[in-house]
Amino acid sequence: MKRRVTLLAIAALLLIIGGTATWVLCTGSGLRFAVARAEGLLAPKLAIDAVDGAASRSIHVRGVHWRDAESGVDATLAEGDVELGLRALLSGTLHLQRVDLQGLRVTLSPAPAMRKISPVTPCAQV
Repeated sequence: MKRRVTLLAIAALLLIIGGTATWVLCTGSGLRFAVARAEGLLAPKLAIDAVDGAASRSIHVRGVHWRDAESGVDATLAEGDVELGLRALLSGTLHLQRVDLQGLRVTLSPAPAMRKISPVTPCAQV
């Protein structure tokens, strides 16, 4: 009986994980959810005005802005279409099958000078 309950719990968990992955990859609302999470993790560097489509098909983005003062990169994209290779993504590789960008502007400025590191002082002998 205990084994049966464990197997049912594992099956339910796998069903939830599979359903969530399908939702994120195959629906517009799932894509918008994933993009919102990425913006939250990368704030304030990344901002995206709008995203349409689904990760399993074509993704259309508008108003993308990446600004990273540490590296000196300031990039904006008016709009673009991207198709991802999902099989490669599952193996940890980003493969872009098609990219169409309009209004891409990248400004590189010198990164702030690295802070001077003070020399290490030897520990006093005991």
